[in-house]
Amino acid sequence: MLISSLSSVLERNVGADSVADFKRTFHGLILGSGEALRCAIPDLSIYQVGALLHFLGLSIAGTWPSANPVPAVAEVLAREEFSSMRVDFEATLCAHARVVLRGLLAEPT
Repeated sequence: MLISSLSSVLERNVGADSVADFKRTFHGLILGSGEALRCAIPDLSIYQVGALLHFLGLSIAGTWPSANPVPAVAEVLAREEFSSMRVDFEATLCAHARVVLRGLLAEPT
């Protein structure tokens, strides 16, 4: 999942124009996701959709590397004593999304 490497790897050592071009394209893709969310959950304001997508992007960036560790870490996490430290990417992201979505829907707009 490249989004997990975006700010820590991919946006390093490139020029500002390249970053700006990428961010324009990426923002366009995100806007499409936002429209789909607004259609699926019409109670969300545009601000709330943006907040949800922003949070999910940050959640993905942090969760993906933890759920897909390097081989040495995966070997350790396979041991029973470390089983509680394993991260299921899909389950974690869904849990984060539910919590944020409930919070957004509960706040007055």
